[in-house]
Amino acid sequence: MWIDKVVQSPITITVYYEMLGEPESWEYDDQFKLLKEEKQEVLPNSGQTMVQSSYIRFNTNTERIDQITLIPFYVSGYEGNQKTDVYEVLLTEQAIEIELN
Repeated sequence: MWIDKVVQSPITITVYYEMLGEPESWEYDDQFKLLKEEKQEVLPNSGQTMVQSSYIRFNTNTERIDQITLIPFYVSGYEGNQKTDVYEVLLTEQAIEIELN
């Protein structure tokens, strides 16, 4: 996956990213955790993942955030309600720091 853009509005930060490869080859659902300046996690409120042009929207509750850290992670995917192997792998070595203007 690669990040296409990060957009900040008065109440949210949205991360737009592209899944790589053909959809039939995706075994995992790639997503991001977002940390603000104090390394506090900002919770996602909506998104669309496991598609070529994915996004995750995070609530900022009107708080101005000048710098974020995005940490990619993946979870088991394409299994719907029948998931039996739910797991999450955090890729901290691939974290990205971004200055927002």
